[in-house]
Amino acid sequence: MVHGPPHPPPSKDTHQECWHIFYSDVHVGIITERASDPHDVDQWGWDCGFYPVTHGREHADETAVNFEQARADFEAAWANDLPKCTSDDFEEYRRQRAWTARKYAMHDTGTKMPTSLPSGRSPLPSILPGPADTFTRRT
Repeated sequence: MVHGPPHPPPSKDTHQECWHIFYSDVHVGIITERASDPHDVDQWGWDCGFYPVTHGREHADETAVNFEQARADFEAAWANDLPKCTSDDFEEYRRQRAWTARKYAMHDTGTKMPTSLPSGRSPLPSILPGPADTFTRRT
């Protein structure tokens, strides 16, 4: 019989609250309970910002004692950040999100990336929405 170190007991508090924050269809932040922190430190955290942002890739994050404070702090950060965002920032986010979804769908279906083929073109998996039926490598 093989004996190893005892397994730690399962955590009784594995649930954490987490709020994803969207501006229209763009994910701009998160407010969440912090995991594994001592009880004498802030139990909530927030993160504000999104990729890409042409105004210097601004990003803010902090901790807070409770959800209400985290929300108020997030709202203040977003009120500061939003006026610096352009419609191009939101469109670039959407393009990047679509590209990432297509890239993972290609991987999941075994479709080669355009850069892996001599032609530089690769058919999109049929499960993908979009106006184009191929990806083209930019040179």
